[in-house]
Amino acid sequence: MRKVMAGLVQSGIVTSRSGSPGYEMAMAPRDATLLAIHDAACGEPLRVMDLHRNPNDDCIVGRHITPVLSEVMAHAEDALRCALASQSLHDCIGSMRARLHPDEIAQLEPGGNE
Repeated sequence: MRKVMAGLVQSGIVTSRSGSPGYEMAMAPRDATLLAIHDAACGEPLRVMDLHRNPNDDCIVGRHITPVLSEVMAHAEDALRCALASQSLHDCIGSMRARLHPDEIAQLEPGGNE
């Protein structure tokens, strides 16, 4: 958890205060895209799937599968990156709030249980 939070701090998404427990947002949720949060939390760009690194060259499929799947995975990663870049933390908060029961919303308010 510390490693994830350190990435978010370094990227400027959250901030922490020395001697105080917890973190707080350093930017508006509207400005924090899911892609930026992912990349900061994971410390590396998004990857959909790692391909088999050492396919068997004696096998017809093994000889040709890496270039074929590499192109497919590159397109999939591009599509996922675009989808994550188009959504902000604010969007997720709004979608979640729309699903909440009024009792759950009350728990999120100051003085609530959460």
